[in-house]
Amino acid sequence: MSQTPITIPKQPVLKPAEDYYYLRRTGIGFIEQMGSRLWTDYNPHDPGITILEALCYAITDLVYRLGWDMKDILAPATPSSDPSQPFPNQAFFTAREILTINPCTPGDFRRLLIDLEMVRNAWVFCKACACDLHYYAWCEEEQLMLSYQKPINPNLPFKKVDPLGLYEVLLELEADPVLGDLNDRKIEQTVFVKDSDNNQYPLTLELRFPAWELLDQQPYLDFIHFNTTTKAFTRKITSITLEKLSRSKTANNTVAETELTRYWRDVFYASLKITFDSGPALLIENAALRLFGNEVSKKALQVNDPVASPFQYSIESILCQLPPDAQAVIGFVQQYRHKLLKIAQAVAKAKTTLHAHRNLEEDYCRVKGVDVEDIAVCADVEVAPDADIERVQAQIWFELAQYFNPPVPFYTLQELMD
Repeated sequence: MSQTPITIPKQPVLKPAEDYYYLRRTGIGFIEQMGSRLWTDYNPHDPGITILEALCYAITDLVYRLGWDMKDILAPATPSSDPSQPFPNQAFFTAREILTINPCTPGDFRRLLIDLEMVRNAWVFCKACACDLHYYAWCEEEQLMLSYQKPINPNLPFKKVDPLGLYEVLLELEADPVLGDLNDRKIEQTVFVKDSDNNQYPLTLELRFPAWELLDQQPYLDFIHFNTTTKAFTRKITSITLEKLSRSKTANNTVAETELTRYWRDVFYASLKITFDSGPALLIENAALRLFGNEVSKKALQVNDPVASPFQYSIESILCQLPPDAQAVIGFVQQYRHKLLKIAQAVAKAKTTLHAHRNLEEDYCRVKGVDVEDIAVCADVEVAPDADIERVQAQIWFELAQYFNPPVPFYTLQELMD
């Protein structure tokens, strides 16, 4: 049986869509027919002809690729060595790659941020001046003069000018499975105390650290400085001491056990001093402390180190627990340190993403986490006799959370098409 010889013909028979010169001649013919009154130069130097030639080439290239065998269209000849991307140059794209464009409006930038793994919600505000920086302008000798400071001479006809194109960004971060809610400054831990019969009872301590961004930032930036090479904090914690535990921020004395029992439901204020293997110590002042537990827990808790007894615990030993190593998330201070680091990493990622898509003549003054607003709800609920009380209570809490802070809905491509 004879086989068709594999040759390259000197004058191949092309389809109209494959013939570049045919498409070029036909295109110029349409131009002559429709616009010869205004367009008479059809030489290669004309920009319109250049555009026509690019279009003709694109058509021939597309038709050439459509003539490929289906297996050559779907996959390259040799798979990639990366097992996660066996066919990196395949001809199909996901909806995220092929349908989206660069963000332009504040709403677009909000969607861009929400798509980040650690961001639950985001708000982008366009302000006259988000960073409180003003210019003062006045005309002198028919020239516009600008200054960062208000002119001292009151006779100068100056006017305050606010630059446009600045944004302020607020981020609500996703909860961390280990560190909890990344949007607040609260660290909560529970220990179990024992009575004389060896029964265990939970004792919960909730410590709310001060807003470090309102304080001197440099000590806190040193506190969370992380070495990406060694995967550890630059400064290792060597000791944590309870400097003060008082009932008010202004008091200098430490409360006694009798006050601790008497004002059990009130808020106490703890000051912790943290020393490191290098550099100055860090003093965290007036962190709000709340205690939760029954009468057994109340009697078992002391302020300072307790006497040698298996039934007594101290606030000092719980708050000042040292981590065994730099990676362990153990103790109030170490948890707070990891929490600040996680927040800083999320904000840095958001800043990098925003600047990678920043429009011309626009910039971001502040990118930070959104402040948490505590809300108290009081209600009397009447339930059916056979109701599951804990389930009802959980459902109420869930509905309140959904109402005050609803999550951003995500839809699949098919749901959006439907």
